[in-house]
Amino acid sequence: MTLTNLRLSKKLSQEKLAALIGVARKTILRWEAGQGTPKALQAKQLAKALGCSIGDVITAIEQAKDKGAA
Repeated sequence: MTLTNLRLSKKLSQEKLAALIGVARKTILRWEAGQGTPKALQAKQLAKALGCSIGDVITAIEQAKDKGAA
């Protein structure tokens, strides 16, 4: 599952998710596009906000990076 899918499954906008974890909306956009990686604390906050494990967040970020590199 992608980071976008995880976010949408919780009915969160990029803006709302960004506000929940204290980053800019552009940061969420970059992570979803595979153009950046959250720091450990941010990954933990993402997992909490999205109701999933840190492993799920890491997998979603890796998938986005793989897709962006293709």
